[in-house]
Amino acid sequence: MERNNDRLAPTSRAEYMAQGIWIGLIVIGLSLIVILIGKVVFYRDSAISKYCRPKKEEVTLIPTRGNILDCKGRILATSSTIYEIRLDCKIAPDSIWNKDVYGLAAELSRTIGGRSADSYLQYLQKGRAAGKRYLLLAKDVSQTDIAKVRTMPILREGRFKGGYMESPSQKRNYPYGSCAFRTIGYVRDNSDKKNRIGIEGSYDSYLHGCNGLQVFTKSDFNNIPTSDKKNRKAVHGKDIRTTIDIDIQTIADKALRSKVEDEPLVEKSCVIVLERATGAVKAMVNLGRNGKGQIGEWDNYAIRTAEAPGSVFKGVVLTALLEEGYLTTLETEVPTNKGVFTYNKFTYKDLKHLGPQRFPGGKIKVREAFEMSANNTFMQLICDENSFGNNPARFVEKVKGFGLFDTIAFDIKGNTPPFILEPKMKKRSIKGSWDGGTFPRMAIGYGMELPPLNIVTFYNAIANDGKMMKPYLVEDIMENGKVTEHFPPVTMRESICSKATADTLKRALSRVTSDKSGTAYWQLHGAVCPIAGKTGTAQRLFRMSNGRYGYRDADGRESQQGSFVGFFPVENPKYTAIVVVWAKPTTRNFYGATWAAPVFREIADKIYCLNEN
Repeated sequence: MERNNDRLAPTSRAEYMAQGIWIGLIVIGLSLIVILIGKVVFYRDSAISKYCRPKKEEVTLIPTRGNILDCKGRILATSSTIYEIRLDCKIAPDSIWNKDVYGLAAELSRTIGGRSADSYLQYLQKGRAAGKRYLLLAKDVSQTDIAKVRTMPILREGRFKGGYMESPSQKRNYPYGSCAFRTIGYVRDNSDKKNRIGIEGSYDSYLHGCNGLQVFTKSDFNNIPTSDKKNRKAVHGKDIRTTIDIDIQTIADKALRSKVEDEPLVEKSCVIVLERATGAVKAMVNLGRNGKGQIGEWDNYAIRTAEAPGSVFKGVVLTALLEEGYLTTLETEVPTNKGVFTYNKFTYKDLKHLGPQRFPGGKIKVREAFEMSANNTFMQLICDENSFGNNPARFVEKVKGFGLFDTIAFDIKGNTPPFILEPKMKKRSIKGSWDGGTFPRMAIGYGMELPPLNIVTFYNAIANDGKMMKPYLVEDIMENGKVTEHFPPVTMRESICSKATADTLKRALSRVTSDKSGTAYWQLHGAVCPIAGKTGTAQRLFRMSNGRYGYRDADGRESQQGSFVGFFPVENPKYTAIVVVWAKPTTRNFYGATWAAPVFREIADKIYCLNEN
């Protein structure tokens, strides 16, 4: 029987052509696939490869910034994660939007605040109508509130169904507000020195930690983290424990603020409190007035303002006279010259202290001159031929030897170097020049510039029997609660003077506050614990209306610096402190006794009571 193969073969030319076309299409398709695979595998830099490969994105991982702590571990500065939330108004379908937008408006008003529910509703509907893709809903949303936000109507649908977007960032928090703000400092985005202030700026390398990196694969729906070899974890910043005692800092801040806040003539002011034995800074307050008249910590005057110290320098003069043997006792008598002293044709009058009515016998004891701060007596003491009179350079060398004019390597940057004129400086400069009247004026704290930090460091050495400790702010670097680096107290000078000289200075300084003729008696004699110290008032150079600089203008206005520096309790000092107030030009007096001493007393009283309790 013969097979019938007619159905297995083409019966016409048309069928032959159709079959050929299909075979051709199959061959072409297979060829394209082979080419595409070849391009991807062997030609990775080609356009096809770039189109086909998934896109990658490198994201910098920011570490959590370390905390700044006080000496007892209380947080002065810390970081928290905050969120900015936005909404793509075009994503959610009408079925979700129309049903849930009212509930979203109510929840936003309740949780975020700042608007009523109706106001939020109008804002959302307006964004929807305009097709806003990045409608801002809120900034600075806390971690607590972000959990609530994620459950709100529409937003709970997520990025691709509801249009919800959130961006995390870090916010620096200061639990004690503006207290010690300039000392704690801040770091802003750019690296300009003006944006790297205080402990935050000086110790940024410790606090910041190390950035990490995560490579993501981008897709239409999400960014997927990869296991790329570039990936590295962020290393969180280390904590810094400071020497600041926030209780003492708060006491000093309140005492100074209460004195200067309501007095518009006060330009700026500061307080420093040191622990006597170590030099540890327990408080550093800086209050100034900005262009709008507002009081705040705008600058660190304690280390950056260097001006003539005035009569607080008499303690330095007395130390030099005792150490050189030009004085052996405070009972030494000095002629008053009826209140008039002449040196190199320069005449100085101090009739208030040394006039014949007060000292009819014509002589004054050194201790009396010190406690009442008699200018001419101290001029005469250093200018005497049997003293430094024949060798002023020796006096400058001596006081520089005390470490008073060293630039202190302080923990935070920006401290102004101190300065003192020397006999060799005859040429006129912006700092002045040496002339016939320079040397006697040095006895009362002119011809030099000293920041408050240097002055209090010297007096702390007197309280410490002559041993000068370097003031410091940072005690420990910590990681996960463990100390990784410790900064112990540092001795600047083992002895700036003998113990006998230090004891003599202590007696002289205690009479300033305990004897009725002392310049700070009426402000400090009733203090909770005995205080020893020295007042100081200095005239400041300022620009007058005629464009020139001077100490007094045609209207009799002066700009003054009032200060008080001392230590307490007298018998066994635990703290040394300085208070300085700088005033704008005025005809009023801003003496150290009336402006700085009362602040010092309030600080000493409260610190003493704090320690007793």
